[in-house]
Amino acid sequence: MSKDERVKPSQPGGFNDYGPAPMIARTRMVDTIRRTYELFGFQPLDTPCVEFAEVLLGEGGDTDKEVFRLVSPEEDKELALRFDLTVPLARYVAANTDLLLPFKRYQIGLVFRGEKPQAGRFRQFMQVDADIIGARVGLADAEIIAVTVGAMEALGIERFVVRINDRKVHEGLAEALGIQTRGSLPRGELVNELLRVLDKLDKIGRDGVRAELARKPEHENDRSLKLSAAQIELVDRFLDIAGDNSAKLDQVAGMIRGETGKEGVAELRAILSHLRDLGVNESRVRVDLAVARGLAYYTGPVLETTLSDLPEIGSVASGGRYDDMIGRFHANPIAAVGTSIGLDRLFDALGKLNLVPLVESEVDALVVVFDAALLPRYLNTVGELRRAGISAEVYLGSDSGFKAQMRYGLRKGVKHLVLCGEDEIAKGGVQVKDLAARQQEFVKAEELIAYLQKKKA
Repeated sequence: MSKDERVKPSQPGGFNDYGPAPMIARTRMVDTIRRTYELFGFQPLDTPCVEFAEVLLGEGGDTDKEVFRLVSPEEDKELALRFDLTVPLARYVAANTDLLLPFKRYQIGLVFRGEKPQAGRFRQFMQVDADIIGARVGLADAEIIAVTVGAMEALGIERFVVRINDRKVHEGLAEALGIQTRGSLPRGELVNELLRVLDKLDKIGRDGVRAELARKPEHENDRSLKLSAAQIELVDRFLDIAGDNSAKLDQVAGMIRGETGKEGVAELRAILSHLRDLGVNESRVRVDLAVARGLAYYTGPVLETTLSDLPEIGSVASGGRYDDMIGRFHANPIAAVGTSIGLDRLFDALGKLNLVPLVESEVDALVVVFDAALLPRYLNTVGELRRAGISAEVYLGSDSGFKAQMRYGLRKGVKHLVLCGEDEIAKGGVQVKDLAARQQEFVKAEELIAYLQKKKA
């Protein structure tokens, strides 16, 4: 192959490689979240990355435009890559009618979105989800918020807040604003437009929200709301509501209208009460009336988790109640609520805050090859260490000089070198060099495992 024929080793934007150090850190994060989910009684589930496009599409918002579609000569129906783990879960629940409910499941998997890459936003990223299927609003929602808080705390994150709201509260705001059916546009679509605009508050600011709410429709199918100055002033007062969680809900109750809005306030009060009973730190959870969640499938309480020291990166864990979704696939509606941690965005954010410890390797011992004739002994040592649960390897490189093996161990991040030559054999042991402390000591062969285990503890 000529130089001109070689393929450039480039990759599309929004798709990332992760080398050994970040992969070790990411794996530790996933393991920590998994242990937390299991501590709360969630069970593992896996679904394919590829679904029929008709399963994934039609959930509202801009998601349909972001779906990666696939071409397969073996399928009559169009295929697509999943954009989240929630819709596949709904399909799974509907397909497994004998499933024990309530079903508490967690899932860890890659999802794909064809959106413009930017800081904290990727085209391929990992989600770590926890959902409760078949439990009505209230305690299950509190459980989802509690497990989100638990996961963040287990990761060692101290400065974060889970911001909660209820879509029914926004329905009550829409009622107070007098939003009604307009021409061929049903009221529900116009209420969703209100939610869409409020959901953009962090991105476009208060002035941007006001401008979008006042924007006039350009045609009969344009969902722009064209709110009056008095209506926008009501939205401003709604967003200005302050105080602790209880005070906010008291003020909201006096401002919104309709039974649905009252239900939303009551749901939030019940959730906060359950969280107190569960012992969740009240400072971790804040009622935030701007939280709307962009996806149209949410039906009740919603949540977004932000890092206090990096709010501009957006939500690192979000979710809410989606009681109607499974009804797309099943004759009977099934209640559902969940949370999703965006691992890549969270990892990126924690890296910016210097909260991710990076190590190149988790190898405890590298057995140095001093003499090829002693290779069986070296391999025997490696085997014994591994059987004892100690990560170990024997040097495999072609440059057998000690300096080369030392450089290899240092660059890889190996914790200890195990040195064994004729002198060590004669003394019945090995030399163990701690590469971090730059200290070396003689250890009897029969004590090597205990020595390394003690250093590992």
